[in-house]
Amino acid sequence: MRIGNLMEKYNFKYQGNDYIYYMNSIDSQYALILLHGYSFNSDIWDNIGLSKLLYNKKIQMLAFDVPGFPKSRNNIKLDEGEIINIVKELTKGIQKKKILLGCSAGAYIAAKAAENNDNINALVLVGPVDIEKINFDMIKVPIFGIWGSEDKISDHEKGREILEKYNGEVKVIIGAGHACYINEPNKFNDIILDIFSSVFKYK
Repeated sequence: MRIGNLMEKYNFKYQGNDYIYYMNSIDSQYALILLHGYSFNSDIWDNIGLSKLLYNKKIQMLAFDVPGFPKSRNNIKLDEGEIINIVKELTKGIQKKKILLGCSAGAYIAAKAAENNDNINALVLVGPVDIEKINFDMIKVPIFGIWGSEDKISDHEKGREILEKYNGEVKVIIGAGHACYINEPNKFNDIILDIFSSVFKYK
């Protein structure tokens, strides 16, 4: 169980290994799949109040501990391609209308997993690193970018320039840094709900 008993631990089997993820018990036609950044694990979504918010809004939430990231409970060494394939398989197994969200290095993984992936309905990138290496021509779903205005790791102006070429929508949280969801959790969470409303007309 997780904070407030909102999230339960599950195992996802892929090529002989079990991988940990956490999911709430909401029976909804909508889901948000979350990939944390390099310096975090899936606890971050509880810490910023997103888990509780999605539970109250009747949105299913699946938080994956990204394998290979230092604080991940999935303490398995994998190369980048293997992690991307695992995330693709994870999205395939969730039979709902869903959004895939990744932060920082997790955003890069999410973007690569979104290439030619018809199992998701939208992609959200939060302070993505190496954005210039992402092949957006291969992503066929709506794209949203979220940055802190004071992000020193991922440049929101460069990000806006790139995403707007692909009709992406960019949100900038004024005064927040790279981990904008920590600096301004309420504003971040409100943006997530706005994205759900935009993609699915969900209220």
